[in-house]
Amino acid sequence: MKLLLSLATKWGDVLDIKNLKVHHLSGAMTNEFYRISGPTKKENVSRVLVRLYGEGLDCFFNRDEEIRTFECLSNKGQGPKLLGQFANGRIEEFIHARTLSTEDVCDSEMSSLIAEKQN
Repeated sequence: MKLLLSLATKWGDVLDIKNLKVHHLSGAMTNEFYRISGPTKKENVSRVLVRLYGEGLDCFFNRDEEIRTFECLSNKGQGPKLLGQFANGRIEEFIHARTLSTEDVCDSEMSSLIAEKQN
């Protein structure tokens, strides 16, 4: 919470820590994910995603390279914005979405939307 407060201040926003809601998101294989939401000075409700890296996995991932790739995709509008980093994780823009199923991707309408987004 202290990290979020510090980052929000740098963004020129103010978090009301007493009214923050923390929701654990399931489904991750190696990381822990939390959606943090609450009122801010700029928006009625702001939502961010806090990603905590799984323990003992640094030997499989180059975190610096992962962050560079994440920022590159983000800067091209192909993913959430990177809002902050800390030793064992990062804070990202929260995008309300769901994982596409095989059926979704095979659907011609959905495939067209995906292809359109890639341009």
